[in-house]
Amino acid sequence: MMKKLIEQNIYALLTTATVLASGLIISLVFTRLLPPLEFGIFLTVISFTMLFTGISDLGVPNTLIKIAGESFHSKEGCAGFYVRYLLKWKLAALIIVSSALLLFSEEFAKLFLHDAGLAYVMQAVAGLVILYSITQFIAYLFISVGKLEYQFLISSILNGSKVLFPWILILILGPSLTAVTSGVLLSFFLAAVASVLLWSLRFKKDLGCAIPRSTRTVNSFLFYSTVISLSGYLLANIDSLLLNYFSGPQELAFFRVGYSVVSMLGSLLPISSTFLLSSLVQMEARKERELQKKLFERSIKYGMLASIPLLFLVYLTANRVISFFWPSSYAPAALALRILSISLPFTFLSASGICGSLLMSKGRMKELTINMAIFYLVTWAIGLYLIQSYGLVGTAVTIVLSAIIQSVVLLRFSLKLLGTHLNPAHFIKPALLSLIIAFAIIVLNPVIKSTMLLFIIAGALFCISYLPLLDADDKKLINALLSIVNLGPLF
Repeated sequence: MMKKLIEQNIYALLTTATVLASGLIISLVFTRLLPPLEFGIFLTVISFTMLFTGISDLGVPNTLIKIAGESFHSKEGCAGFYVRYLLKWKLAALIIVSSALLLFSEEFAKLFLHDAGLAYVMQAVAGLVILYSITQFIAYLFISVGKLEYQFLISSILNGSKVLFPWILILILGPSLTAVTSGVLLSFFLAAVASVLLWSLRFKKDLGCAIPRSTRTVNSFLFYSTVISLSGYLLANIDSLLLNYFSGPQELAFFRVGYSVVSMLGSLLPISSTFLLSSLVQMEARKERELQKKLFERSIKYGMLASIPLLFLVYLTANRVISFFWPSSYAPAALALRILSISLPFTFLSASGICGSLLMSKGRMKELTINMAIFYLVTWAIGLYLIQSYGLVGTAVTIVLSAIIQSVVLLRFSLKLLGTHLNPAHFIKPALLSLIIAFAIIVLNPVIKSTMLLFIIAGALFCISYLPLLDADDKKLINALLSIVNLGPLF
């Protein structure tokens, strides 16, 4: 059982890593090929595609995982009905969103890109939203049956081609926004075709049309999930909306460079919220309550063990990270990165992290929705003041405050729901070890010129420092990881 859980978690982490790795590669390559203004517009294309796809998704992805997934795992026999039912809602929303983007392309371009002549960019976003919606729906169907390896395959195709195709067109046509946008369209088209083929060839679950006695459960979950998803996408794109509006695409480019580093590091954390939701839903369907407690507690332990040291490392070396990877014109991103690094452990625990996954798996959507509505209002109230007044710095502080508020409230509620308590050692041990490593970084920072070498030394020191603190669960996990690669137990 543990081996299977570890394998699925690895696939989920690799999926997130492909998304963020492609974003980092794009940031490294395209910042050298495009001027900051055009790169900021390109980032707007990508972020708006994700935003408007999320809007058209309503709450369908999480409802697929919870309602259809629970039906698959409990052998209820109504999963096919739920899939078709949710697909109808998705199509209706997609038609409305893509039509609005096409009809009001000039208005959107003038509002967010400050140039009505870029209407063709928003028209391209409409096409990208349709293609990405196909990809996402099929990916979440695979997640609902616990086949995260197919989600990883789809993500690899999309994000690999998202880097490759624009780059090829730039080499052929020269560096321009048109070449990059065309390349992105080609990559999303390839991913949509590949998703449909995988669906046809690999999906073996029964999609018969047994009708449930009532659609009240699916309707309720879909409604609350829609509110949560829309709030989450608006929170995740607060920089694209408010920073773009108040300061323009250039400051957005600086912020996104800093945010891409934090997002990439977040993908390295050892527990994926997508994996956790899928696994907790399976355990809920099988009434495995104690296993749920154990999985949630281990998630906190290893999430904090990774995120707290990363917070210290990035905070102390933000300037070096930016100067190492990006041109000197992106130096303002360092301050945003330093502030955003504080959010790492809190984002892991928030509504988009493990606490949100737990509440969804338990069907506690009303409580989660109320909390998300409050988080949404508070964050946007903070953002309207801070972003308008302080621009780049204000945006970073807004993101950090939002993550802190969410994690504190939802973690307390999650522990009460499970009937368990927080183990302070999960926070104290990594914090104390991080202080030791932080002292080493401060001493070595002016001496070691290679940024990569400094990171390697810091990571090695942390691992060595943690060795005496290994407990029985750590040793069991290490042995399970070794068994996946066909190696014998170490302990």
